Amino acid sequence: MRRPGFTALEVLVASAVSVVVIVAAIGLMGFLNRMTRISEQRYEDTSELGILHETIRRAMQTLVAEAPPQVAPGTSQEEIDAARKAAEEEGKEAEESGETPGARSARAAGSRRTPFGGGAPTGHPRFILEPQIAGRSGPNDARRLEVVLLEQPAPGPLAISPTVRGVFELAPQVDGLALRWRSLQPPGMPIVLATRIRELRWTALSREFADDRFKAGSSAWRTDMRSSLPREYPKAVRLELVTMNNTRVDWLFEPAITTGPEP
Repeated sequence: MRRPGFTALEVLVASAVSVVVIVAAIGLMGFLNRMTRISEQRYEDTSELGILHETIRRAMQTLVAEAPPQVAPGTSQEEIDAARKAAEEEGKEAEESGETPGARSARAAGSRRTPFGGGAPTGHPRFILEPQIAGRSGPNDARRLEVVLLEQPAPGPLAISPTVRGVFELAPQVDGLALRWRSLQPPGMPIVLATRIRELRWTALSREFADDRFKAGSSAWRTDMRSSLPREYPKAVRLELVTMNNTRVDWLFEPAITTGPEP
């Protein structure tokens, strides 16, 4: 007797089923690989954002402002405002000429006569929120945040003076942007805090208009600010960030301000 075999139809059906099983298995493996990569990226985002939050929180808790000047007896408010304005303009000119903050402070204290007793303001702001690229000052353009602190918020060079000056700035990368801390005084190498950033926005809450922050058209939240004295500092600093993996954070930091010398 001839042994019974498979018919052509049965062979075709079995082949089709096997192809479907193989394709489904390959698709499932690809899906699992993609989910694994997404999970790894989100884990990296969470780790980096945790480091970033702690670094900025530490910076906001160690801000160093300029000590309020002692006003000589008989000085009018107009004279005080004029002296402050002249000091700020002098600081801007010195900054454009490349003069270091320390040299600027020493020169200002030794050469400038003002109605303030016990030393004049240096004129160089201690808290600067400004466009990172000169001339691009739109609300959605990149900002840099330059501050004077009691200590380095991230690993950096040891300071000889009791304070340090540094900047939080964005740097382009192959995949998105990176936010880094760079010590200016003493000079140091940039420290990358977070990578794969798609959008980032700094804003500062003005003390003068803080009560109007919920009103439509209010100028309480500002994208540009320059402060030296404690009363000029923002009441809060906000950071909104979106990563390339669509991880979103919206942090609010309350500054703690002390006074001290320029680095």
